[in-house]
Parts: sequence; C-alpha cells; structure tokens
Amino acid sequence: MYLATILRDTRERRPWEFRPHPVETRDVTLSTGDYTVAACCSRDPGTGTYLPGFAVERKTGRDFLHSITWERERFEAQVGRADGWPEPLAVVVEETWATFTEGRGPMRGRDVHPGQVRGTVAAWSEAYNVEFRFVGSRRAGELYALCRLLGQEMDAGQRAPVVFRRKLAALYLLVRAEMGSVE
Repeated sequence: MYLATILRDTRERRPWEFRPHPVETRDVTLSTGDYTVAACCSRDPGTGTYLPGFAVERKTGRDFLHSITWERERFEAQVGRADGWPEPLAVVVEETWATFTEGRGPMRGRDVHPGQVRGTVAAWSEAYNVEFRFVGSRRAGELYALCRLLGQEMDAGQRAPVVFRRKLAALYLLVRAEMGSVE
C-alpha cells in the first residue's frame, strides 16, 4: 500500500525513486518544479499540465550552476512562478554550499566567481518565494525532498482517516531519521 503519490515531471532526467519507502511516483507534466504531491495541484484540462502550489526542483551541482548563469532567465522565470504559492519552491542542490563558495567541483574551470553564486542565491531568496537547500549528495537530496513532499501530503490530508495520518507521520519520522544518517 502506498501512503502518498508523488507526481514527477516527465522531463526529469535522473529521477529520484524514493526507495524503499511506500510512495508511488507518477510521471506527469508539471508547469513548475520536478516533484510535487497530487494534493497540492490542479490540472489544466486543456493541456493536461499539472499546476502545483508547492514543488521541489532537483539540481545537480553542475545543473544548478548552469541554471543561475547561462540559463538564468529561464530558471528565474520558473522560480518566479512560485510567487503565489503558500510554501516556497524548494530548490534542492545535490552539492554542499561550500562547493560553490570555495570554488570546488562544478565551479572548477568555470568563469563564475563564488560571489556571483552567493549574490544570486541571496537576491532570489529575498525577491522570490524560493528556498535553496544544499544537501551534499544525491541521496540526501532525495530524502530531504521526500520529507518536504510528505509534509505537504500530511498538511493536505488533515481530513484523512486517523490510521492513514498516523502511518504517514510514521513514514515521515522514518525518513527524517534516515536523513540524519546520510548528512
């Protein structure tokens, strides 16, 4: 039995699977973000696109750097689409913050100064409804995203049967504990 259904954008290249946790993933077209839960979405009947009110955007370190530099306008427009949401767009970067501030990893050999990265993250965090989370690894990113998604599912499921809410809360706590062992 699945405790939650996670909607995953069809354009996601290296999708998180959320294994071994009892969640179902469905591939759909999302207008913003890479992952959301059905309870936070409406669906445009004309296009079939899902319009989330909360989403997680997954970024590798290289993709994050590319998104805030060479693809800046496109990514900034995506970040801006979350402005009316009750919760911020969660941008989960599978690298540490130090990777960017110390010029390591994807920063090597690029004509990007660490100050540019710091400035963009600070300015966009102030100007838009976005939260950047630098988690250090793919698995840590997957677990952090799952916690955020389960939290949204729990908030939306307040009218669900008590047994379901308890199972969902137990899964949330299990994932939080696993996150602690990965970080």
